[in-house]
Amino acid sequence: MEEFLSKPRVKLLPSSDASIRLMLRWLSQFGLGRKRIIDTHIAAILHTNGINRILTSDSRGFITYGVFEIITP
Repeated sequence: MEEFLSKPRVKLLPSSDASIRLMLRWLSQFGLGRKRIIDTHIAAILHTNGINRILTSDSRGFITYGVFEIITP
């Protein structure tokens, strides 16, 4: 993991007050339960850090929020 994180193009995205507030809003807005908290927080962190395109094999996890362009392999 340290080797991966040391690569110049790898950036850790911080959680913030804004991402937590967005996560809570999305949980309520979309009627999501406990099992979706972590995924929703990840999506909120991505969104508040300006990420709008996601490459994923599980588009269901991100399509709910309506803010991402989903690319599947």
